[in-house]
Amino acid sequence: MASSSSSLTFIPPIEIDGQKAASFATTDFADQINMCEKFLIGSFVGRRLPYTMVKETLMKIWNLKGEFTLTIHGESVFVFKFNSDDDRQQALEYGPVYIANRLFIVRPWKPFLE
Repeated sequence: MASSSSSLTFIPPIEIDGQKAASFATTDFADQINMCEKFLIGSFVGRRLPYTMVKETLMKIWNLKGEFTLTIHGESVFVFKFNSDDDRQQALEYGPVYIANRLFIVRPWKPFLE
């Protein structure tokens, strides 16, 4: 077993509306939150279309100067990471688009986004 110089401490759960929950400070995740604030989140109203169709269509519609990476989170959320802040802003300003007659909404990432 490898040894570690850090030690873990037990923090008992808190109770919220009769349910046990973990308590933590957002400062514990500040670096991750700052990184994710640069992402855009996209989702369809209704059933999700295939990844390739979404990426290719948005590349044509947005006509960006640089590249972006696209991943799927869960069943229906698309996560966009842009190489350029200008491209991110352009995609955000473009607003909702229709892809194969389905409304696709893009918005900035926020903690606890539903």
